[in-house]
Amino acid sequence: MATKIVEILTEPNEIHIGSSFKLKIKCIRYMTYDEVKTKTYNAIKQYTYNELKGE
Repeated sequence: MATKIVEILTEPNEIHIGSSFKLKIKCIRYMTYDEVKTKTYNAIKQYTYNELKGE
């Protein structure tokens, strides 16, 4: 499974040198075509909907 970054948020919006900040990254997991061809149905079924959707 590969991951793709969908959204990056920093809090606060303005960052200064030496300050603390929070970084939130939302990403989704997806399968490449080669993985779909080689993996079995049971292996693909292990991934949850929320993992693939990015929640």
